[in-house]
Amino acid sequence: MKKILKNIPLILIVGLLLSRIILVSCTKEKVAVPVITNAPDPNCPDTIKFSTTITDMMTNNCAGCHGNGGTPPDLTAYASIRDNASAILASMGPNGTMPKNMTKLADTTVQKFSCWISQGKLNN
Repeated sequence: MKKILKNIPLILIVGLLLSRIILVSCTKEKVAVPVITNAPDPNCPDTIKFSTTITDMMTNNCAGCHGNGGTPPDLTAYASIRDNASAILASMGPNGTMPKNMTKLADTTVQKFSCWISQGKLNN
């Protein structure tokens, strides 16, 4: 009994250290939550038309390889472009690989595609 009483300070120290380790390891990491607003993107002053701007962009830069029967995805149809919009944007950005074997798209062209996405990928 005397031996246990003698080791109480050591037991308390070990217990405090273990509880501290457990508390620190169980804390949740704070994750930034994006704020979604309905405010228009200041970089997109005009409404981007799918029927002209986006179809022309896809025809001139993408459909040669990603057309009917070509390499998927088929970028000649609205639904496919809409469904793959984020990947398309990433592929044409500064670190992107498309269009292959062609000059990188102008920043203004990429910005228009980005604006079309932010405006809701409308079939207008």
